[in-house]
Amino acid sequence: AVAHASGDLIELASQWFFARQLPRRPTLLLAPDKVRVTRRKLFSYSNSIMLAMIGDGLHLQVNPILISKTSGVAELPIYSIGLRLISMLEDVVNALFGGQILAAFSQLHGADKQDALRSQFKRVTALTSAFSAWAVGGVAIFGHAFFIRWMGPDFGRAHDVMLIMALPYALRLMQYPILSLLYTLNLQRPLIWVNLAGALVAIVLALCLAPSFGLNGIVFGTALKMAVVHLFVLPALV
Repeated sequence: AVAHASGDLIELASQWFFARQLPRRPTLLLAPDKVRVTRRKLFSYSNSIMLAMIGDGLHLQVNPILISKTSGVAELPIYSIGLRLISMLEDVVNALFGGQILAAFSQLHGADKQDALRSQFKRVTALTSAFSAWAVGGVAIFGHAFFIRWMGPDFGRAHDVMLIMALPYALRLMQYPILSLLYTLNLQRPLIWVNLAGALVAIVLALCLAPSFGLNGIVFGTALKMAVVHLFVLPALV
């Protein structure tokens, strides 16, 4: 956590430093009433994105608690290691198709180039889908050998966790540009309710499946929720 926070601080300090080197342009001064309206709009926009992100990761944060209560603390390393490769892959996808794509979409939308925005969205989604399918397939095939070599034979079951989550995560990563498009069009508010309701459903499924299937039941509840959201709900929002 300290290393992560330090990296973020260095990144923010670098952005501030290099931004100060840019030539300053005359700013457009707004009337006080417009400043207040604009401030409220910006706060509402950023607040809705923050809540959507919190809801998106809620089920993954609750899973360790459910696992420790239903299957025992000893199962937590299996769960964490099983998701590690896929979470690293998501970091790669976010670096390649995250902020840069959001900036490009926002620029096109701001210039009222809706046809170009639609075309770029389709192109980026096709590229993201191809990359994600190849990458998730690779970690699914070679994951078992990697886990055993990395952590030892006791962690071979981590591959089962990864296989359960592979397809839902593949769908999630393939549809990564959808989030950038929704943020660009200020249509992210439905994501708050979708993510919160999905997290609640995933928790209920996990509690129902855990007594019979243990760790795999909890993971399957999360996988089922993610598959439904990314197969049916998110495409309907675009």
